[in-house]
Amino acid sequence: MPTFVSSPARDRAASLEYWTRLGFAVRSDTDDHCVVADAGITLVLDPRPFARPALGLMGSDWDARVPALRELTGVMETDYGFLTSDPSGAWIELRREFNHGSGEPAGSSALGTFAGMSLEMVDVVRGRALYEALGFVHTKGDLEQGWVSLAHPEGLTVSLMKPFACPHSFVNPSLTYFNGGNNPSIIADLRARGVPFAEEVTVFNDQGEVDNVILRDPGGLGVFVFND
Repeated sequence: MPTFVSSPARDRAASLEYWTRLGFAVRSDTDDHCVVADAGITLVLDPRPFARPALGLMGSDWDARVPALRELTGVMETDYGFLTSDPSGAWIELRREFNHGSGEPAGSSALGTFAGMSLEMVDVVRGRALYEALGFVHTKGDLEQGWVSLAHPEGLTVSLMKPFACPHSFVNPSLTYFNGGNNPSIIADLRARGVPFAEEVTVFNDQGEVDNVILRDPGGLGVFVFND
């Protein structure tokens, strides 16, 4: 598990039920945390009262990377490695190790095809520099388009969005699923599962159809289920 996303789980039973309803597989369930996963992402459901939505990265070279990070943002040492944040305010946990459980490879969830994590920030230039200092590499997009995407060597993509690029609500960070023409059937399945929608998005078509939806888990983590 070189990358993961943490979500606060102050009501761990509600958080675990939410993600399993979405088809995530349970990898571990201990006193400290729960770990669930689908084919695209591993989630750590963190019941601690000071837990925040966070990106988690695994590595052994954080001490060497910290000086460059300190030029861009604050960094504090923790018992697991380091904690920092990007210009959006999203936490980033730099961990040396983490017990993420075991089990069979997880399959696709009801959310569809995982496309990475989205973050909205004013200073996208500094955000890009920070993620590059963490080992991410620019893959597509540019500031004239209003966004850039960067990929971690282990596969996780983060997309950094400029202000006013997204005409819908936005939670930092948000998991992103892109399903193209299959999104209407994905949305119908989510309704059938009784998954509440934080927002039904109609702005991308002229017919007023709900072709994209935004979810929020019990811990506040955002999830975009979009058609592109």
